[in-house]
Amino acid sequence: MAESPFAAFGTRQQFWFHQRELGLLDRLDHQWLNEFPPFDVLNPSAENMARYIYQQVAEGLKVRDGVRIALVKLWETDTAYATYRQ
Repeated sequence: MAESPFAAFGTRQQFWFHQRELGLLDRLDHQWLNEFPPFDVLNPSAENMARYIYQQVAEGLKVRDGVRIALVKLWETDTAYATYRQ
């Protein structure tokens, strides 16, 4: 089996696999966030989006023993980001 192009990143590689399974980024991509639940009632700030992504990925990973999410870092610009962890 060919080595993943993300192998050098260690456990970060796992996110790419799991987000593909969960379809999380596909659901958010090209959406008007103000109409996308929960952001239809919650400000779609980077902080709230990082929390939402964390919760969605954590929920999707519940079925896998020994797998957990440590944090989500969502970049707004090349120097500004929001981090969410529990």
